[in-house]
Amino acid sequence: MHQFAERRHGCGHGRLLSDPGAIWHTLLDDNCKTLLDDLDTEQTAARAMQRAWVAYRDTTCRFYDDKIRGTMSNMMHAACDAPETARRAMLLRFFSGL
Repeated sequence: MHQFAERRHGCGHGRLLSDPGAIWHTLLDDNCKTLLDDLDTEQTAARAMQRAWVAYRDTTCRFYDDKIRGTMSNMMHAACDAPETARRAMLLRFFSGL
């Protein structure tokens, strides 16, 4: 199993502390939780939006695994995952402030 395969929801699932991008995943989880906690139960768009983003991130970053198919794909996958997650963490923080 790929080291990033555990991250399914981007909201509190599969945090890997050995991952150099762990700080971004922690911020993503925290910002996602803050946003979701501020919404009413009828406001379901945020959950759907987050699930769609996770699918996008995972599919995009897994492209390196398909294309490169070697040990270098792990580094490229990580290089994709960290900035994608960082951008998303900051966007969720912005949404929480609306």
